[in-house]
Amino acid sequence: MERASTEQPAPRAGRGTVVSALVGAILGGLLWLAWQPTTQECNGIGECLGRPIGALILTVLALVLTLLALRLLRVRPVFVTTVLGFAGGAALIVTLVTVLNVRGGVHDELAPWWTWVLIGAVAGALAHWINQPGRSWPGRVVPIVVVIGLVFAGFTWADSERAAQRLARFEAVGVEQVVLPEVPGYHLSSAWASQRAEGSVDVITLNYYADEGVAQSVTGLLIPLEDRDPCELALVAESLTDRECVGGPDAMQLRWSGVDGQVFYVGAGQVVGGTLVVLTTDPETFDAAELHAAIDAATPSSLEELRDL
Repeated sequence: MERASTEQPAPRAGRGTVVSALVGAILGGLLWLAWQPTTQECNGIGECLGRPIGALILTVLALVLTLLALRLLRVRPVFVTTVLGFAGGAALIVTLVTVLNVRGGVHDELAPWWTWVLIGAVAGALAHWINQPGRSWPGRVVPIVVVIGLVFAGFTWADSERAAQRLARFEAVGVEQVVLPEVPGYHLSSAWASQRAEGSVDVITLNYYADEGVAQSVTGLLIPLEDRDPCELALVAESLTDRECVGGPDAMQLRWSGVDGQVFYVGAGQVVGGTLVVLTTDPETFDAAELHAAIDAATPSSLEELRDL
């Protein structure tokens, strides 16, 4: 007489998919609660750094608890399902957050909580479904390719939109001729559209850093002249007590001092076409003549080149 088997039947794939979806949905909501504080205003380095560190710790803890939950709920396989669900869900959430931030023009804001829940449920269900015995290779590969495709499409769109927004900000400044001064021993590391003189003057700011060592950085400005006084425009580069500009549009020498008469910055300015080009740095790095030489060596450029820095 055969002995009755004491082993319980393995749960059906359909039940496992539903359970994985529920676990993923709950996990998505909990992770949203964990990361939401990182988007709020903070005071001090400890608080500002503590929130993302705490969120990362909670995320690792959630990963461990998911492994335990799936094992207790007899969902198989446990490890592969958890890893794929986390990886796919995280990739989709990061993509969604990036797209929404670029589209809304804001930074460090999370997508709505319900999107985290929905993505968690879908990622959990797919992760379990594609790992069931007997699943065909297309059934395993296609969902992964779809997720990767969505992530790639999202980030590609975000990069394109950021580039378009950045170019639009440069165009709004109204610089007629874009030239990039060549500063010896320095390289142009970044450029951005900004405002000076309490928002009354639009400029394109150029930031130069030394190729070697820790020398003082050099700042450049491209300012649309628009029939305004070149010296007055050039002096908006720094807001210090004592400001001086001498010379004509082809060779302006600039100086900014504090209340004690100490010279903090020196600069040079020159009108190129309809654009005022200004370079400033501390007096120990370059003098006005050297800055003028750098402006004279300026190369024609374009807003598109600045956009791509």
